[in-house]
Amino acid sequence: MPEETAIDKLRKRLYRKGEEFKERDDTPGLKYYRKHAPEEWLGDIPEEKKAPNKPEPKKWGAYLLIIGLVVFAFAAIGFAVWYLFIGGTSSTKNISFFIEGQSSVVGGDLVKWDVVIINNAKVPIEFSEVAFDYPEGSKPFDSGSVKVISGTLRARIELGEISPGETKRQSFQAFVFGEKETFTKARALLEYRLDGSNVILAKAAEFELAITRSPIVVSVKAPDAINAGDEFNIEIEAISQSKDIIHNVVLEIEYPHGFTFKDSSPPVPGEKNNRWDIGDLAPNDRYLVRITGSVTGEEIEEKTFKVFAGVLKNDQLMVYGSEVAFVNIVKQFLEVKFKSNLGDGRVVSTNDIVYLDIFWKNNLPVGVENASLKIFITGKGVDERTITPEKGFYIGVEKAAVWIATSYPQFSFLEPGESGQVRVRFKVPESFQIRGQDDFNFNIQMEGIFSAPRNPAGYEEVNIAGSASLDLKVATDLQLARRGIYNYAIMPGTGPLPPKVGQETVYTVIWSLVNTTNNAANIRVVSKLPPYVSWKNRTLPHDANITYNEETREVVWFLNILQAGTGTIRPATEAQFQIGLIPSVIDVGKNPILMSEVQASGLDEYAQVIVSDTEPALTTDIRSDPQFFYGMGAVKP
Repeated sequence: MPEETAIDKLRKRLYRKGEEFKERDDTPGLKYYRKHAPEEWLGDIPEEKKAPNKPEPKKWGAYLLIIGLVVFAFAAIGFAVWYLFIGGTSSTKNISFFIEGQSSVVGGDLVKWDVVIINNAKVPIEFSEVAFDYPEGSKPFDSGSVKVISGTLRARIELGEISPGETKRQSFQAFVFGEKETFTKARALLEYRLDGSNVILAKAAEFELAITRSPIVVSVKAPDAINAGDEFNIEIEAISQSKDIIHNVVLEIEYPHGFTFKDSSPPVPGEKNNRWDIGDLAPNDRYLVRITGSVTGEEIEEKTFKVFAGVLKNDQLMVYGSEVAFVNIVKQFLEVKFKSNLGDGRVVSTNDIVYLDIFWKNNLPVGVENASLKIFITGKGVDERTITPEKGFYIGVEKAAVWIATSYPQFSFLEPGESGQVRVRFKVPESFQIRGQDDFNFNIQMEGIFSAPRNPAGYEEVNIAGSASLDLKVATDLQLARRGIYNYAIMPGTGPLPPKVGQETVYTVIWSLVNTTNNAANIRVVSKLPPYVSWKNRTLPHDANITYNEETREVVWFLNILQAGTGTIRPATEAQFQIGLIPSVIDVGKNPILMSEVQASGLDEYAQVIVSDTEPALTTDIRSDPQFFYGMGAVKP
């Protein structure tokens, strides 16, 4: 029997129940190598039984080479970054770059920033340039090097070489604008190249500053409480606190829901009636807007009016100042309302008669005894002698029209919900005495109070009185006078007088303007010359804005402003010019027209209405000439 080998013993153990094996002590030393047999060994094997050729294994050496090169490149870049920004003596770490300046400013102040560069490296900075971005909305003091880059004001300054250990400063100044309690930032970028390098390096810095006060202060005056639907006024004032002119200022108001705009002073352009183009505001300049309107809403509802002042940037308002006003809608227990014969108007003229209707109503759920109604009428624009209350009486000491139970029996007891109407009328003076600077901008103020001496039971601690007010402005009286003169030493006429057929007679025309109580702006005086009259191009005073249009034959005299009191406490304003007449045979025995009807118009700056006056056409019958006699105007053959 053959000897049992170790393999045989192992095979028996593999099938023996409960047999255990220890782990192998050593890893096998033999390794498997794949090797192809030579192709000539396949010579006698049929083609169809030959195994297909397998692809050659990949050449990993080329791939390993490429990977090695990439690793080396990254290592080189990492070393460069480390050298330049962390560890090298010439790295950006050794270049200090920062901005110095005020941490807080008043809006509109001139602010200075110092951009500081310190070269702590061992090599010089061969080239350096600073780009400085001004804060949003600022106005650079020196705009010569400033350009607008993507909406940002940026200045670039070349600083040149900076030696090792050297410090360089570059200053930038601007007027900074912005709303109160906001923050803004200045930014700077340093671009530089170290000596012996072609690499452009960069460092950035920024500086935040707080605006502690607005460059434009906005104030809003509005009533604390109103009746729903009643008209009321809002007064807005914008004041510049800037140390420099603020250009293209805009004032904007955001109305609450239910508000109905009526008018404003000055007038507002556009459909929304909420934006005024103020223009330029110099330091301490003020701009006043007065808005009249009404608002609807529920009782005890609060309405918010938001006002902003600033400048437009890309059609967006950059706010420099703002304010908010709150108006509460209430219902008066003893309600009183005004309505005048002026309708919605708030302007009267000299010699006008005003009828004021006063509507009253008891809104309490209980009756009221011995009610009284007082309408105080004050202001220089009313002729006190003409104040006439219907069914009431006037108390001169109080300057009030009064209705009480003795003269108006309905007030002896008012039922809940009871209402009625009374009227007072008065006249505006035909003229005003102008003695000095205080005799301008006349108005009429009416204040009504509807009350009772004792509150009804249950309302003892409540103010049941109602009130209403109405202000009227008196428009200025713009007066125009025109006259023709021949015998005038300053600008004498020439040619025959009386005028003769075929010969030119030159006349001097004088226009005079008088303005009584309010300043008037943009005054325009216009007339036309007939075809047979020529413009001589001689005017006085020499700086007068008098023009003649050959095509339309219009003569226009324009004035930017005509002060109140012109013609009373100061001389009337005059313009003089000459025209020439060459009559024809059809004019014989007639007084030809020298100029058509003359019209003068302008804007009353106080009342915000157009005022005007007209004079009839001027003929050769120049009776205003002191040496002129009857018949000297008729044309002779």
